Amino acid sequence: VALDVARILVQPAERLLHTDISRRALEALAASRVREVVILGRRDASHAAFSNSELQELGELDGVDVVIDPAELPKIAVEQVLNWKTRRKLERLRAWAGQPAVRSRRIELRFLTSPLQILGVDRVLGVRLAHNRQLGSGIEDTGRTSILETGLVFRSIGFRGVGLSGLPFDRRISIIPSQQGRVW
Repeated sequence: VALDVARILVQPAERLLHTDISRRALEALAASRVREVVILGRRDASHAAFSNSELQELGELDGVDVVIDPAELPKIAVEQVLNWKTRRKLERLRAWAGQPAVRSRRIELRFLTSPLQILGVDRVLGVRLAHNRQLGSGIEDTGRTSILETGLVFRSIGFRGVGLSGLPFDRRISIIPSQQGRVW
């Protein structure tokens, strides 16, 4: 979901004209000043939930750079990764890592980083971040923090929907039931 949101935010609105995006959303995107999207992942890149095809789509966006700090990628040799999907993901990320951002829009992927606090009172000014270290399948907080200045935050965590007050919700499959995009 995070990659989809990022992709929509950095594309010129005219590229979305012939999609099923709502007219209101299209107008908001046309007026948007978003030029950079930062996606945070609390684990290292080998544990990222996005698929290889989703990742490939990022690299195919016209006028958009994909930015990755090489220091945030796992130190393991790609050849030692047994799962071919993970191996392919790491190969693609390493190919992009360290490349200079020269286009007008960019998507930055940051790994081993967790949001701690949204900063600002009447509007978002930034996010306080914790920097993690990968320990097997878990993570450990390093105690190091930093601030990411931003004016907009989206949360995209997990694969299970949650119910909203006043709307029907199917707890068995964690969705709001709909017919052709309409909730009844």
